Amino acid sequence: VAGGNTYGGGMYNHGFSSPTVANCTFTENTAYSSGGGMYNYSSSPTVSNCTFSGNTADGGGGMFNEFKSTPTVDHCTFSGNRAADGAGMLNSGTSPTVSNCMFSGNIAFYHGGGISSFDASPTICNCTFSCNTAFDYGLWPFIAGDLAKLVAASLALPAGWAIVERFRGAL
Repeated sequence: VAGGNTYGGGMYNHGFSSPTVANCTFTENTAYSSGGGMYNYSSSPTVSNCTFSGNTADGGGGMFNEFKSTPTVDHCTFSGNRAADGAGMLNSGTSPTVSNCMFSGNIAFYHGGGISSFDASPTICNCTFSCNTAFDYGLWPFIAGDLAKLVAASLALPAGWAIVERFRGAL
């Protein structure tokens, strides 16, 4: 999937939709606002064995989950995506479940090179975060936000980097 839109450069899921997306590649898509690869608004897609690479957006370079979305994302790769916030994935007002995924080489101008979450309750299980970058707030390379649950995540961070900075909630 390759393309460009205001929301969801590659795919836009809206209004309580629940598509199943498997074995797809979202590459070099641009969303001028949100969700370079995929934008989910009040929807609950099941996304498995997909690759999100080289996508760009203001929020959520690879994927943006917003407003009561509850996506399930499993065995996906998020690499080389760029955004102001949440280069790999941005969550706002959502409860995604992200498992067995790889976040690598994503670059955010502000926060969340890998994942950024605000007013969200993501569950992140058995994921690997490697070489993600964020430039603001003293480097927020991994995950920013509220109420994230991390289970057996593999983190490759340079010495002296915090896993979670300015985090409000419990792990």
